[in-house]
Amino acid sequence: MLTLTNSDRTVLAQLATRNTLPVGAVIAVRVAHIIALWSFRQRSRKSLKQLSWQQLDDIGVSGDAARCEYKKVFWRP
Repeated sequence: MLTLTNSDRTVLAQLATRNTLPVGAVIAVRVAHIIALWSFRQRSRKSLKQLSWQQLDDIGVSGDAARCEYKKVFWRP
């Protein structure tokens, strides 16, 4: 079982009252966000590439537009 000492409680209380995150936490959150965004782009472009012409027509995307999109590398918006 985890027990907190008085010094642990003090540190946690200080962190809870901070208006901003520590620099390391801000960097970690930004990196995680970028990785999630890149992963989403890669998966959605891979899925787009696998759609048939009829499916592309159903979602209102031309074949040329789909080709341009799925040929992009994951870090490009």
